[in-house]
Amino acid sequence: MTREEYNTKAGELMTAVSAEELDTGKISEIAAEMREAFQLEVTRAETAEKTAEDLKRSNESLQAANMNLFLKSGEIIKAAEREKTPPDVDKPFDFNSLFDEKGELI
Repeated sequence: MTREEYNTKAGELMTAVSAEELDTGKISEIAAEMREAFQLEVTRAETAEKTAEDLKRSNESLQAANMNLFLKSGEIIKAAEREKTPPDVDKPFDFNSLFDEKGELI
């Protein structure tokens, strides 16, 4: 039931109550429709709240897992960088090492 439908039903209820002749059947019918609509909306709100909490918990656990993975991968990269030896910049490159005895490129 939309907000407009609910307001319309509330107006009908007020009209039926304020009328000279009290039609208890119509009043009961309108009240039952409004009660059902209210219960449905409360159920939807509770479900949405539970879903939001579940998503929030899931998001927090994913953020923690991502951070752990990020920190772990950072440690692996640092260890790999430590194993590398820096090239000797001061030592000149020997271009003759690129050729074999016949003068062909290796």
